[in-house]
Order: sequence, then C-alpha cells, then structure tokens
Amino acid sequence: MAATALESPQVLKFSGASGRSLEADFWTAGGGSSRGLVVVTHGFKAFRRYSFLPELSRRLSLSGFDVLNMDFSHNGYSCEEQAFSDREAFRSNTLLKEEGDLSAVLDHVTNRRDILGNYEQIGLIGHSRGGVAVVQVASKFACVKAICTLGALSDLALTQFGLTPELRSIWIERGEILVESKLSSTPLPIGIDLLRDVESNPRRIERSVQHLNIPYLIVHGDCDERVTVENARQLAGWARQGTLEIVQGGDHHFGVSYPFAGSTAAFEKAVAPIQKFFLQYLPE
Repeated sequence: MAATALESPQVLKFSGASGRSLEADFWTAGGGSSRGLVVVTHGFKAFRRYSFLPELSRRLSLSGFDVLNMDFSHNGYSCEEQAFSDREAFRSNTLLKEEGDLSAVLDHVTNRRDILGNYEQIGLIGHSRGGVAVVQVASKFACVKAICTLGALSDLALTQFGLTPELRSIWIERGEILVESKLSSTPLPIGIDLLRDVESNPRRIERSVQHLNIPYLIVHGDCDERVTVENARQLAGWARQGTLEIVQGGDHHFGVSYPFAGSTAAFEKAVAPIQKFFLQYLPE
C-alpha cells in the first residue's frame, strides 16, 4: 500500500549512475490528490535521511505534493547500517555521477508507469552539493517546472574548502585525500576522479544557472560557515527567474540536528517560502 503523508514513507529503488542502485523515500501527497512530484537531493557527506531533509519532505507532502527524497548512488552511506559502509563508493563519487543519478530518477518517473505514475510537472530541491546536480539537470527535462536550492554552491573552486596547492599535489600523488565526517569514526577517502571532474568544467554552475528558464528559489542561511551566503547572492545574480531568500540566523542545516530532534526557528523561516514557491509554480 502506498504511504500517506502521515505515515512513514515507502522506500523505492532505482538504477543510478554506472548501473549502481540507489534508494529513495517516497512520500505521497496529503489528501490523496497530488499537485506533482518534488525530488529532493542531499549534500556532501550526507544522505537522504540526514538533518532536515525528511522533515522538509514531510512538510511538502502535507502541502499536496508527492515527494521523492533520494540518495545518490555513490554516497557510501547505508541507512540500514547507519554508517558509511561503502568507502569505495564514496571514494569514487563525482559530480557527474550525482547528475547521472538525478537524471536516471527523472527518466524513470517521466517514462514508466508504476507506483510513481507519469508526472507532467516536477520540482527539484538540492541541498549544498546536491544543488549542483539540480541546476545541471533541470533544463534537460521539460517536466521540471521549478527548482530550489538550499545552502548551495555557486563556485566549485576547492580552495574555499581548504585545498591548498600542497594538498592538491598530495591528492594527485596519492590518488586520494581524506576528509573528516561526524558520521564516521575514521576519515573518508575522496578519489582523484572528483578533482578531475571539478577542474574539467569549473564554471558549470554559472553556465547552467544562466541558461535556466524556469523559476528558481535560492534559500541560504546568513550564518552558514560551510557555504557562505555570498554563494547565494551570486546564484541569484545569474538566474533569469531567481528569487533570493536569506534566512536570518540560519546555518548550513538551519539549526536542525541529526538525529532529528525537532524543528528550529531558522528551519521554519526556510520551509515556509519553499512551500509557497512550489504551491505557486506547481499549480493544481
């Protein structure tokens, strides 16, 4: 039986990048009649059930949308084991693979008749690095009518995350670098393919946003230390139909913890314009 907005979501599986499977939580619209589908993507060192993403999905389902909150296939995290159990998948992940995952899911929901049906209007949401996949893929699907990013990057320059020329040389020499994660007792490896991916097309975000011809909501916390608010202002400056929503007091996750321990004032300030935005641009 399909899940309702007041129950736990149903777990669905898809074939993603490089043929690797990915999972997604499917929330059906409250009231039984859906305005359309919203697909939610997560950021770096995260997964679909991290921080505010499940609560955002639930809120959107209560607003009348079916919601697909998806993992990226190479995020390396297992929700069953609650750990980064596939370090090699994490190591080999790239932006292109995440774009491939999102494209594969959209191909499925627009071309196959199953529990998801055929959606004529779809919205996309990307948090942090997930926003890169959203802006890259959105214009490739006519059914995508509106997008939103939260705490998203405008610049792929890895120097903003502490990559010095010395560290870059070590990355190339060793084929990987290690990063810390609150969700892992040991550092996680990032393979050389990500560096090559980023450096092969460093202005991809700018070009993609400039070519978007659909409404784009840019939500960002003014206290985000991980991805500064200047990224949001730059995205808004490039977007033809952009709306900038700066959340006062909001950090990268709008104060929402993991495990989820309840909403916050910053999250409420973020979710309200998101609901309003999709109600406007994915009408009944």
